[in-house]
Parts: sequence; C-alpha cells; structure tokens
Amino acid sequence: MKSIFYYVTTSVVVFFGLIAVASLVAAGWNTDIAAIAEWATKYLLPWIALYWFIRMVKAIEQKGKSN
Repeated sequence: MKSIFYYVTTSVVVFFGLIAVASLVAAGWNTDIAAIAEWATKYLLPWIALYWFIRMVKAIEQKGKSN
C-alpha cells in the first residue's frame, strides 16, 4: 500500500512540474529544455542513484542479519 502512495505522489509531482514548465514555455519564457536535462543529469540524478544504492545496501545487510 505504501508503494502505491509513493507512485501516485511522485506521478502527481512530476505531472504538475511538467505543467509548470509547459506554461512557462507557452508564456514565452525562454527555457532551454536541453540545458535543464543536462543539469539534472549532471547534478541531480547521481544523488538520487546514490540514495537508492545506499538503501539497497542497507536492505541487503538487514536481510543477511535476519538469516
């Protein structure tokens, strides 16, 4: 049940984020989507990957201790 909540919450946040970017572009605000994607790839995604890697290691460690 928790995972469904997380999926729905993430989907809603992404949806409204995309709407915000689309409205800024439609209003004539000069956004460079490629620059935003490059920034996210360089700085944001590695931290997200690190977070999930640490969670995976902790889950594996806990699984090993329970056996």
